[in-house]
This record gives sequence, structure tokens and C-alpha cells, in this order.
Amino acid sequence: INAEYMGIFQHSVGPTITHTMSRTTPKFIEKLRMLISSDEYKDIIYWSEDGATVLIDKPRFESALSTMFLATKYGSFIRQLNLHGFRACPRVISQPHIQAFKNDFFRRDDIASQRLIRCKRGRAATDASAPESSEQYPASSYSAPM
Repeated sequence: INAEYMGIFQHSVGPTITHTMSRTTPKFIEKLRMLISSDEYKDIIYWSEDGATVLIDKPRFESALSTMFLATKYGSFIRQLNLHGFRACPRVISQPHIQAFKNDFFRRDDIASQRLIRCKRGRAATDASAPESSEQYPASSYSAPM
């Protein structure tokens, strides 16, 4: 069995030292895939026709959120999507209450690629260039799609 198949990557740590890092799928991503695959939630969270986009029926998802995740607020769930590299997509369906999110490594027919998804929380929290105060960056006029 080759190392690439096993999800093992070699990373250089110094001039002569290397270590092995196993790439596993984040728990949030595993849970998300389980929900999308579940018959119980198939009308609430599901794949687009091409299998590249996650579609969420926002009002129904908000009602069922506490049964699916520990979070009880829709905004907290969207933050998790964003932290895991998902981005909101333009409407792929004409119903205004349906929201669409996409991550290039999260596709219906490509389960192996989801192990490449990483949560951005750790790097942002330790980034020395991050501003100490929000006063340096004025509030944006952007508002998320409804």
C-alpha cells in the first residue's frame, strides 16, 4: 500500500529531520457528509444536481439544527462552514429560502478529497499579523444572502 493512498504526507521540519502527518477528515466535515447522505434530512440539506454544491433549506434547517449539531444558531453553523473553507454561492436554485455553499474538496462523488479540508481557526488565532483591534478595519457593508 503506497503512502499517498494511506493519506500520509512527509513534511520537512529542518535540514535533516522529517515527520509524518496523517490527513484525517475533520469531525464537522464527517457530520456534514452524514447529514447530506441521510434520508431523514434529505429535504433540508442536500446536494445540487451536479454534486458540487451543498444546498440548505434555511427555515427548515434552523428548526432542525439542534437535533443535528450542538449549535442552536444558524449563524454558528454557517461560521463552521466558512472556517472549513466553504463559500456562499450565487443562487443555483430559484427558491429564495435555499442557500448554497461550495468547497472544492467537498463533492458528492469524491469522498477522498474531503480529507484535504482543514479548519482555519488555528492559523487565524495564532497569526501575528492579525489586528489586535477591529478599529483598524472598518465594518464592511456586505451582508450575507438570506
